[in-house]
Amino acid sequence: MQRVQRFVADQRYDLPQHDYMSGYIAADFNVLNKGLLSPLSRILANWKVENDGGLSARVNNTNASFLFACGNTGKEFVNYRAPAATLLTITLADNAINYVEVKLNSTTCAPDTVAIWDKIAKEEFTQTIDTVYEEEPTLVSNTVTFTGDIDKLRLAIVTTSGGVITNITDARQMLYELESDWDFGVTRTDRTINSSKASYDALATSIKEMKGTPKWFDKPFASSKYLKEYQNLFISGGGQISWEQPTANTLAWTAGFDIEIADRVWVYTVSAGSIILAEGEAMFVDLPAGAPGGPIAPQKALLSAIPIDPASVGYSPGIQVLFFRRGGKVISTNLDIVDLDSGEVSSLGEDLPVSIRARLNILSDTTYTAYTSTNYILVGDGYAIAISKLDAAIAALVGAAMTEEEFFVSAGGGQTIFNTTMTFNALNTIRDLVISVNGQQVRLDTAGTLLKDYRKNSTTQIEFAYAVPYGAYVDIWKPK
Repeated sequence: MQRVQRFVADQRYDLPQHDYMSGYIAADFNVLNKGLLSPLSRILANWKVENDGGLSARVNNTNASFLFACGNTGKEFVNYRAPAATLLTITLADNAINYVEVKLNSTTCAPDTVAIWDKIAKEEFTQTIDTVYEEEPTLVSNTVTFTGDIDKLRLAIVTTSGGVITNITDARQMLYELESDWDFGVTRTDRTINSSKASYDALATSIKEMKGTPKWFDKPFASSKYLKEYQNLFISGGGQISWEQPTANTLAWTAGFDIEIADRVWVYTVSAGSIILAEGEAMFVDLPAGAPGGPIAPQKALLSAIPIDPASVGYSPGIQVLFFRRGGKVISTNLDIVDLDSGEVSSLGEDLPVSIRARLNILSDTTYTAYTSTNYILVGDGYAIAISKLDAAIAALVGAAMTEEEFFVSAGGGQTIFNTTMTFNALNTIRDLVISVNGQQVRLDTAGTLLKDYRKNSTTQIEFAYAVPYGAYVDIWKPK
């Protein structure tokens, strides 16, 4: 208490002392209410606005309603309305948005006949007076906005149209509230906290859920340390990992998987082996907490049945899913491996299955089988360079159209010399012409001695080693 009335031995207790004590107690409770409940007026429970038909709205009276009012200093109080209490109603403006509040009216009540001392007449007389002060709530509304007055608490935003209520938006300011309750004007979808016990229950429940324990005060199964560890978990090894190769429904690995975790000195090993996986099943391991390393056995279950929820039977925070079968293939999110279709083989860290690597002649990450090089596309050329060279060669072939010139032998004794309008390389060592006689291709004497069919005498003249007979056609082609 802030102050305590002092008495001495044998002192008479009179009305002034009673008033002082009553005032001290009331003041103390007012300070406690403001300090422990709230420095502002708030709804403790209920006070929910409902449709009462037509343009009438009411406060729900199925459950008890509490509110704490501290707007009037010295008159802080908790107002309680019992279930089935007289309805509080209000008639609202039509075709409008009504801002409904509860107004706290200071009134006196509980009349009674009391004896009063007449100081002048020195005698008592009786008089009927109201013996109690109280804050009586009534509903008020306006169509502008919530007033924010110290003697009012906002309850709801009510929309009316055509003589009826069309919408009610909860706008209560609760003493105990969840985070979603802080956004007033939004329809509530969660459970409102309406007592100190409920508040502490919510806190304890949240702590339990964050820790993942059966009780809020239990040691956590999955602490932040656990979560941090499994963010820094690494898996290596495994050798050749195959799916349905050759056995149906079987996932196999030829070497052990080594599982290592940052800040742990141990290595956990899944030995080489195989496991049968039906559609929807997953292979997983359960890594022990704080236990020395060593072999751990792989397990399997439907993915939907693997107990990673603390409430599930068999729950363990150390569960790590390694492989999952879905749609006929095996996939993994915890291992660096491609999805495996039936019959495929791969290994950790490889970006292509073994079958695809074989088709590309890739032997390892650093070696491959080279093709036989013509020294145009080199063995060491990368894909971009090789394709660029190939494209250039194709372009040259496609663009290599021939220029043609045709001669008719009209001389009766034949003809050996042919002069062209086209030009070509005069060197006989350069094969830049294609010549035919009556459709039969003839041969160039690269030595220029006319021991074969023809030679080049200049950049425009061809000489045959024999006389091309009368009536023959000589065709000469040269690439453009």
